[in-house]
Parts: sequence; C-alpha cells; structure tokens
Amino acid sequence: MKMRKLLSIGILAPLVFSRPSFADTRDFDVVNDTSATIVGMWVSTPNDGYWEPVVPFNRVFPRTSTHVIFYHGGPCRVQLRIQLSDGSWPEWSSGFDLCTISKVKIWYDADEDTYIASSQ
Repeated sequence: MKMRKLLSIGILAPLVFSRPSFADTRDFDVVNDTSATIVGMWVSTPNDGYWEPVVPFNRVFPRTSTHVIFYHGGPCRVQLRIQLSDGSWPEWSSGFDLCTISKVKIWYDADEDTYIASSQ
C-alpha cells in the first residue's frame, strides 16, 4: 500500500509541480518580404547600445515568416537589428512596442535603397 502511494505521487508530481507555459506578450511574427534570407536578429532597448541576440532564431527565407518567442520578461519597446544573407545589417532605432503589435514586416525599398520595417 505504501509503495502504491509513492508511485501515485511520483506519477502526479510532475503534473502538479510543472509550470504552465504562457505566451509572452512580446512574441511576434517576422515577415520577410525581401529577396534575401534573414539569418539573424538582435534586440536592444532604446538608447542602450547593447544588442541581445534572439535565441533561438530560425532563418526566415524570402517571402516567408517565422514566429519569434521571448522566454523571459523584459521591456515592451525594443530596437531591432537583422542580418541578411546579402551582407546587409539594417536596424530600426526608433523601435517597436512588442506588447501592442503582433507582426513586423520587413521589405526593401529600391527607390530609397533601404530596408524598411513596419509593425502590424
């Protein structure tokens, strides 16, 4: 009887003591509307100057998207920097409020010869 109780506790313990997994309010989708692959992404708080890599990060091939997940708390407003397979390193220092958006679309403006990111 004592062994049965221990087995029951051993089976139920992971269910009782595990923490539920909740999405961070800063999670967002990155849409790559360029002709290059996004091979890396970094975030920084405004005026910080320290770029933290987004880990894990899946390459985002042209005309596709990926979901970026944050596992730890942090500020809502972040600056964004990406590395593209064409050697470009565009960044957006004005930042994005990740607590109020769900998507960042990145594209290349040939007339201005610059990469643009907009939030949705």
